[in-house]
Amino acid sequence: MTALNKNTIFVILILSLALGIGLWRNKHAIGGPQHAGTLGQIKQVKTLTPFHLTEVVSGKAFTDADLKQKWSFVFFGYSTCPDICPKTIGTLNQIASALPNQPWVQYLFISIHPEKDTPQTLSAFLMQAKFQPSIIKGLTGDKAQILDLARQIGIFIDEHPSQPELSGPIEHSGTIVLLNPKGELAAIFSNSDSPAHIAQDFRKRLKPTMASY
Repeated sequence: MTALNKNTIFVILILSLALGIGLWRNKHAIGGPQHAGTLGQIKQVKTLTPFHLTEVVSGKAFTDADLKQKWSFVFFGYSTCPDICPKTIGTLNQIASALPNQPWVQYLFISIHPEKDTPQTLSAFLMQAKFQPSIIKGLTGDKAQILDLARQIGIFIDEHPSQPELSGPIEHSGTIVLLNPKGELAAIFSNSDSPAHIAQDFRKRLKPTMASY
């Protein structure tokens, strides 16, 4: 048997295996429970270190103390992001619409590019008509604190550190994290999780009660 034939057979076997796995997953997913992210699967509780940011609309300080007594959906992005951030803002707004009239839930957009995302700039970005109605709070502040906070939560951010001459889009994850009323990481959602499933998980699987905190 020639090397070419062996390679062809190997590729066919790999494709067949992938197809089989895909069909199995589809078969077992139909009619089964749909859950988003890793809600309820986080085993290690992590308390965030103190931080001090600025809420862009009110101009008031926003610190780690403001995470207490509320569930917080958090996303790290920046105002000139071409795709991930607008999409995720839409996701956060849809989650908020699915969880109405719950003052103990807050939605936070933390800028990873505070050099350009001044309070005025970030506020104007979030107030765009295409994002309304919205209750998302924009936060900016010291970059070192923001990047440290992102690292603690496990958010990927890459500003081309090995190529400082580059000034294009900042590479970052589309992850939404959920912090509990103690300011601890409670869940992680990817940008492939639908707003409806995230809200469903929050309501049915987590069953949050302020009395527990």
